[in-house]
Amino acid sequence: MNIKQMIEENNKLQDAMSPENLSYYQDMIVYIRSSRMQEAKSEELLLEIAQHLLEAQDKGRTARDVFGSDPEAYCKELVEQLPKMNVLGALQFHLMVPWIVLTWFFFVQAAAGFITMWVGGPIERMTQVRVSSLLFIAGGSYIRSICCFYG
Repeated sequence: MNIKQMIEENNKLQDAMSPENLSYYQDMIVYIRSSRMQEAKSEELLLEIAQHLLEAQDKGRTARDVFGSDPEAYCKELVEQLPKMNVLGALQFHLMVPWIVLTWFFFVQAAAGFITMWVGGPIERMTQVRVSSLLFIAGGSYIRSICCFYG
């Protein structure tokens, strides 16, 4: 099951929850989706929790009975027990952002050069890119990705 299918299944399960259980479960969703877990793992975990909650609800129990009075503490404990993103995965994530930004930069540069050439403008400026500009763009996007990931 892919991530989109898990989210759709999760939404269907939420429709069957009582208002009290739904409110509690939505707090759990916020905490787990905002954690640094891999998206697929977090959606799997949320789906398991939703199924477990509905089983308990069928037996007349509430989410507070099953998971305790503090959904954030329960989720924090679950997230800490799960494996974190490995070093290679984190490195790939952090290198992907500058790579994408530089790809877009070169695409825009090529499009601008094509348009300049098409209208008969001076093409010399379009064929030169300073290495310092590339380093600034890549470094800035890398720092931005770190701030978004850890901030």
